[in-house]
Amino acid sequence: MSTRNKVLTLALLVAGCVVFAQGGKEAVSKKGEIPKLTFLTNVNVDTEGYDVNESPYLKFIEDKFGVDIEIITESTQYQEKLNATMASGNLPDYVNIIKKADLQRWASEGLLMPLDDLLKKCPNLQSQIMPLAWSLSTYDGDNKIYGVPLLRYDSTPLMTYARKDWMDKLGIKPEDVKTTDDWYNLLYKFVHDDPDGNGKNDTMGLASRNNDYSAVYLTFPEAFNGACDQIIDGKVIPNYLTPGYKDYLKYMQKLYVDGLVDQQYLVTSSQQMWEKIRDGKVGAFLGFWMLTELRSLNVDISNFYPIEPPLRSDGTRSFYRYGSPIRTYTAISATCKNPEKVMEILDWAATEEGGIFVFAGIEGLDWNRDASGNIVIKPERRGKNTSLRFILLGAQKPKIDTPVLESLMAQSWGEAGLNDLAVASRSGGYDEIEMVAPYFPELAVYDIDSQVKEFRDLAIMGKIDIDKEWDGYVKKILDAGASQKIRLMTDWYNKNHK
Repeated sequence: MSTRNKVLTLALLVAGCVVFAQGGKEAVSKKGEIPKLTFLTNVNVDTEGYDVNESPYLKFIEDKFGVDIEIITESTQYQEKLNATMASGNLPDYVNIIKKADLQRWASEGLLMPLDDLLKKCPNLQSQIMPLAWSLSTYDGDNKIYGVPLLRYDSTPLMTYARKDWMDKLGIKPEDVKTTDDWYNLLYKFVHDDPDGNGKNDTMGLASRNNDYSAVYLTFPEAFNGACDQIIDGKVIPNYLTPGYKDYLKYMQKLYVDGLVDQQYLVTSSQQMWEKIRDGKVGAFLGFWMLTELRSLNVDISNFYPIEPPLRSDGTRSFYRYGSPIRTYTAISATCKNPEKVMEILDWAATEEGGIFVFAGIEGLDWNRDASGNIVIKPERRGKNTSLRFILLGAQKPKIDTPVLESLMAQSWGEAGLNDLAVASRSGGYDEIEMVAPYFPELAVYDIDSQVKEFRDLAIMGKIDIDKEWDGYVKKILDAGASQKIRLMTDWYNKNHK
């Protein structure tokens, strides 16, 4: 194995119509005696103009397993769609669940099927998925597994990128951008020093967008020790109530007020952000290391340099904090008539053959074999539809641990992509307390997140004096349910996790 592939392997290992009946969906397709499965999942990626239910990739899965799958999806408001569907009583056969708390809540309500017995016939899932991930897929009430974790093959997908040609013109070396002050100076020059050389004041420092995977929210909080829950005075304090989080907001407010952040970030969609980057007016942004969106827009990604998270004030490393090594959970509803078929599909996803499907696609459409029998992805198909394929499967092989899959990764993402993957794999981390904390049903009546986010964005956009408003914000959040959360989390931590 080449040195590059050894590094790659190490980095990767770090890591018909829908028919419903009372009590569940009909188990037989309108097309005949083929098992009918409905799958509620979040298809939030490009489908190359296909209706997702007419995608050649879905047809491939259906033909291989002798099933008729109906995909139900909602790309922009998926969580709302998920909540409404699970509350309706008319459940799909299987479902993509984003949050561990939701998995545990619906398991506790009897809406999901325990998978322990089914998993005994799934050797690939058993061997490929690490024990930590299975433990994060259980419900504490009966200690049974209720979801198949769709694992990452990196420790974080997130990287902050800066334009290398602009840095070269400005005389800035990427390796010298280390601290939050360095980042301020870099973004200032991107805005004010005409890095594109057109003599106009028309360049942007940091692009962002109106979702949680945004630079304004994820690039900098860890540098101020404001990204993770902390033990303060013997209590588990949520990150959004910590002094470090306050310092992060003050830093972001300075960036925004000084015009170094996209002033329209709160109303900018993901697609609009990528188009701004494509149009050559953005200096830095946060994205998944694959940069699939830019590839689909035919942007030369080699010009974007990945920069590791800013150092903390004491000079120690920080990390891009991601919620969990689990992307999502695929759970089977309690009313499913063909759970074995669902598990057969999920188990196949964890095989090398399943990995070939995810990373290369379909023979003839996406790839062919050369004279030696090696898989060669067509140049115009490299890196395309990878996310769509594992979304349609509901799982993927998390260990890229065979020469065939290593070759496919190299073909799909190229040297630049593999370098970005290596950077991402050493730059990621998790909020370890929040990640393993159980679901507390007592907190379901509260809506803390919306109030935290409201204050966050008002602060960043300079609409409030953070120092003057901080104590009132803390009291408001505590009264909104955070005090209850702190009590529950602290009791659990002291008894079970400490």
